[in-house]
Amino acid sequence: MDDQVIHSSDRAVSQTWRERSVARAFLRQGLSFPVLLGALLMGAAGAVSVLSIAREGDTWFHIALGEQILKTHTWPTTDTYSFTAHGNDSIAYGWLGEIPMALATRLAGLSGLMVLLAGLSAVFMLLLYYHAIQRCGNPKAAFVACLLLLPLAAPFFTLRPQLPGYIFLLITMISIERFRQGWSKALWILPPVFLVWANTHGSFVLGLMLIGLSWASGLFGFRRGDLEALPLTLERRRHLLLVLLLCVLALMVTPYGTRLAAYPFEYVSQSSLGFTQIGEYQPLAFQERHLTAALEPDTTERIARERRSERRANPSSERDC
Repeated sequence: MDDQVIHSSDRAVSQTWRERSVARAFLRQGLSFPVLLGALLMGAAGAVSVLSIAREGDTWFHIALGEQILKTHTWPTTDTYSFTAHGNDSIAYGWLGEIPMALATRLAGLSGLMVLLAGLSAVFMLLLYYHAIQRCGNPKAAFVACLLLLPLAAPFFTLRPQLPGYIFLLITMISIERFRQGWSKALWILPPVFLVWANTHGSFVLGLMLIGLSWASGLFGFRRGDLEALPLTLERRRHLLLVLLLCVLALMVTPYGTRLAAYPFEYVSQSSLGFTQIGEYQPLAFQERHLTAALEPDTTERIARERRSERRANPSSERDC
């Protein structure tokens, strides 16, 4: 009896020490320097993003559609907000991104929208940081790269379904990179992602192109400068192709059937404008001052030199002030 009590006590003590060791390891990992850098990037992205609430007009249209779905419990099939096209056939192609916006408005109004936008922007920046670590293997270099990209990404932090679309694109890139590094199971997350993506934003086309390009580049290997493609084995190519087919099938699971999957292609083929008027598909406008400043490290010094030259050329203006 005494021996059993002693053994039971030893097992309890051993279990307690193991639990404490796991807790300490988890705490050390959670408070590590790379995690701190990721948290800083998330905070910066969230703080920058809330400034776009007032300037993005499409947000309120998406909120109205989301509110309509919540009230009627049906998905719109006709245009009820346009003056010139009222009653025409129309679908809510971003309905799954619009419902959270309407719910945030119901719960906390403008504050709820700001929290939602800050959260999505922070998730985007965290995934970008993680993918940069995947590619370079150095958290510090990844942090610097993401920090330099933040001014370029800030104009796209708007409360529209496109922002979740960017997040899904990063998840796709991360999963493909993990697959490239030998984690075949990493691809199985993509079909559910595409199911949600197709109901959120038409940018799922970019994800399909990315998977297809990864499959095609695995047919043969080549290297040109820093661009390198490693050939995939037949088994891994089949696995990638199977996941691609499942992603395509997932696009059909929508309240509108195949119409959401076909919408991006129909828009481009039927509209005379095509992608020319869709902001998220346009190249970066480097003529904008905040983007130019982000790409010129000596911007502050240059401006200071210009102001000194102006003061030397017109010293009386400084005295007048």
